[in-house]
Amino acid sequence: GTITDNCITAPMGKGHGNDGRPFNLETACYLKPMVEAFHHPSTTKMVLMAGVKTLKTFFVEMCCGFHVCHRPGDVTMYFGTGEAAEDHATTRLLTWLKGIPAYKAKLETITGQWDETMKAIKFPDKTLRICPANLPWTQNVNLCFVGVGDALLTESSGMIDQAIERTTQYPHDKK
Repeated sequence: GTITDNCITAPMGKGHGNDGRPFNLETACYLKPMVEAFHHPSTTKMVLMAGVKTLKTFFVEMCCGFHVCHRPGDVTMYFGTGEAAEDHATTRLLTWLKGIPAYKAKLETITGQWDETMKAIKFPDKTLRICPANLPWTQNVNLCFVGVGDALLTESSGMIDQAIERTTQYPHDKK
C-alpha cells in the first residue's frame, strides 16, 4: 500500500476547507513526487517547503498514519510548542486517523486507559506520540518515524536534529 491508501475513506479534519471529504491526491498533484519519494527505500529524510495552506502538515500526517498502520517502530509527530501539539492532536490528527480502517483496528488492540488528552498512544507493537519538539520529548525514545509540523516554529533549537538522531535503531525503515 501507499500513504494515500489511508486517505480513501478518512475524512480530512477541520481547517482543510473540503467539507470533510477524504483527501484526493489528484487535487494536490504537486504532492505526487513527495508520495513517491516517501516510498522509495533509500529516502530517510524529506523536507517539504511550500506556501501557506498547501497541505504540508497533512502530508506529514499521511506519512505518520501510514507508519503507525504499516511499518515497525515508534512514531512521533512533533510541533513547535506543547499547545500546538495538543491543539493539532485533538482537532485534526487523531480525528483523521480514526477514519482509517487500519488505525481503527489498531485502536482495538489497546488495553488499559487511554484518551485523546494523553501525549502517547501505546499500541502493543509501537507508541504514537504527538508532542512539542523540546528536550524532554526528544530524549529516551527510539523512533522509526519522526514527523515535524511547522518545523520553522522550532527555530534553531537543535531539537529536530536530536529527534532524527533517535532513529538509529531502524537504519532500513527510518523516515
